[in-house]
Amino acid sequence: MKKKFRRVVTGNDENGKSQVIFDGEPPVILETDARPGHTMMGFWETRSMPANNEGNEEAYDHEYSLLPPKNGTHTGIIIFPPEDPEVLKKVDRRAAFGAMQAAEMLVPDEEAVHPYMHATPTVDYIFVLSGEISLILEKEEVHLKAGDAVIQRGTVHAWSNRGTEPCALIGVMIDAGLP
Repeated sequence: MKKKFRRVVTGNDENGKSQVIFDGEPPVILETDARPGHTMMGFWETRSMPANNEGNEEAYDHEYSLLPPKNGTHTGIIIFPPEDPEVLKKVDRRAAFGAMQAAEMLVPDEEAVHPYMHATPTVDYIFVLSGEISLILEKEEVHLKAGDAVIQRGTVHAWSNRGTEPCALIGVMIDAGLP
């Protein structure tokens, strides 16, 4: 990961006055040999609806997980390096998604238009921060650039960076329950 991302989290002191409680890199950064060049960062989670703003404890206090907690949210950034078609042919997709605690979200091999095709039981607000990327769906693809947003509603999809520069996405994933 070349670019460093900063996370500033606010809270209240013992007198109810607003203050910064965390200022620095995200608490969880996942880089795995199962998906070389990808960087996944966990910034914050909520664990209930409505969210609870009481206390000043770290909300992301576990290893990286693609999915939010039940009845919660997950906010993170993922850096997608340019895809190498030869490397893509040899990937261990289960290991790659297993590192994100989400191997069960992959579609069966025979249904995968792209090795990383998956679906999550979430509503996701995804924003392209930098670079370009293609959103691959079962029936079509959409090319996205910095400034574009996707509302991903639990459909089967994959992300593919076919460009020459890394692409950074920020996402807020909201638990939508299991169908």
